[in-house]
Amino acid sequence: MTRMASPIEERFDEMLMSIAPQVGGMDGLLKCFFGFLHRRTDFYAVIPKGAKQSKLGFEEGKAEKMVLQAFTHFPFKTIDGSQLQHSSIARKMNEEARQKNKRPEATAKEVEQRNHEILLLIRRLKAE
Repeated sequence: MTRMASPIEERFDEMLMSIAPQVGGMDGLLKCFFGFLHRRTDFYAVIPKGAKQSKLGFEEGKAEKMVLQAFTHFPFKTIDGSQLQHSSIARKMNEEARQKNKRPEATAKEVEQRNHEILLLIRRLKAE
């Protein structure tokens, strides 16, 4: 059974579909997105170990983990749209989460909260 996208997930589909050919396809779209994160957010800012907690930046490895969690949130599918199992990386992450008594859904909430914080930061930067 194919997973149905939520209205939130589909909200920017047309915009992204129009951007993709302008930046050279999927590779360009990903570089464009991560370039935006690098230029306009704290996504690439690393908080050194032992440093005072900050609302900006991430502990080393956290941003990469968020990207991997977002990628593995969706299962692979065939060209005809039929759903395949999650990747071995997603299965490993889910197993690690279970071993830590932490449900993968909680991790998705963390990502959603962080995305909200990024949007607030973007709005603040635009206001300046």
